Amino acid sequence: MYIARVPPQRKVLYLLGTFCTFFLRVIELN
Repeated sequence: MYIARVPPQRKVLYLLGTFCTFFLRVIELN
């Protein structure tokens, strides 16, 4: 998989981005 070859820093940034997007959507729903 492509994600497996991505450096740890990129993976953390990707996870943070996904979490922030999810968090903003939860705020919009409430």
